[in-house]
Amino acid sequence: MAGYTDYPTLLQESRPHIVSICTGPHMHYEIIEQCVQNGVKAIYCEKPLDISLEEAQKSVELCEENGVVLVVNHMRRFSEFHQKISEGLEDETLGRMVVASSGYSGGIYNSGTHVVDLIRLYFGEVKWVSAHFSPHINGNREDPNIDAVLGMRNNCQVVVQAHGIPGVFDVDIVTTKYKLHINAAALFNDQPFLTVDKREENNYFTGSYKFVRNFDILEEFITLTTNTNNDYMVNGVEYLAECIDNKDLTPPPSGKDGFEALRVVEKIHESARNRGSRIYIG
Repeated sequence: MAGYTDYPTLLQESRPHIVSICTGPHMHYEIIEQCVQNGVKAIYCEKPLDISLEEAQKSVELCEENGVVLVVNHMRRFSEFHQKISEGLEDETLGRMVVASSGYSGGIYNSGTHVVDLIRLYFGEVKWVSAHFSPHINGNREDPNIDAVLGMRNNCQVVVQAHGIPGVFDVDIVTTKYKLHINAAALFNDQPFLTVDKREENNYFTGSYKFVRNFDILEEFITLTTNTNNDYMVNGVEYLAECIDNKDLTPPPSGKDGFEALRVVEKIHESARNRGSRIYIG
């Protein structure tokens, strides 16, 4: 295959069906536009979708209008494990959500967008945010670390904190049945995907409870973490190819999902700039 020094020539001469965009987000819209103009059928775009909410919206609309499949690399949506967690929370097999928290590092746009997208997958849409700049400073001053509280439309709240520890991405969820510790970076750190504590009555205090480590519930989830269904990137590309042949399919981390995650991140940043003001998501 020929090599190219600029992507417009590559698109014009090679006419690829699928393009993976791995540049910085400030270039995404112009590349997506060129892809659409040159007959590309599907685009796998790095996150965040853009640094501009307006340009992100334009990318989504442009692809929709021209029948181009747009996927944003919020790759955990292609994991059967995370899908199973989402289903268990939605149908309350894992109990009714009480509270949740998550930690990240590496900037609210670069890494925080993964957190926001996973929160949306698990708990639904975000209603409002309140945020402050984190004392753990990110090396990229244009992409600050920000601590936030997200008010969900199910009336529960999720705390998001920048801990400044590279490579660590955890989600802790307390439900009416269990306390779940999810290692969302499990594929990259060789640690268990999940540990579970089960709620039981505490005999020391009448009417109180305790959480006790429980291994039985892990079995069905461990099965999901030891097969290829959690090879996020491979699953994503395979599904993207299926979407080309079947227009009725919608990829899990769609362009719209990428836009919504970016919109929440933008509101988090706005709230931090305004000293924690509660900002509602339109």
